Amino acid sequence: MIRLLSQRNLIMAQDPTKKGEEAAKALQKVIELTNQIAGNADALNDNISERIEACEDLKKILKDAQDAQRNSYKQWRASD
Repeated sequence: MIRLLSQRNLIMAQDPTKKGEEAAKALQKVIELTNQIAGNADALNDNISERIEACEDLKKILKDAQDAQRNSYKQWRASD
């Protein structure tokens, strides 16, 4: 029981605001990269790989946040 509570406290101690800020920055990068190619066909090839990388970063941040939320909920339910 003590181990479970300490894991729960660890997950609950993670700052959701920080995760949200990371996601917002990653999304902003994707938007900026998309706007860079508007009307500039020459930059398209370089921009595609950068946008793919930025989208992968965003996906990872959102997945990590979702996993943390699920784990927190499961541990909360298990402590009942």
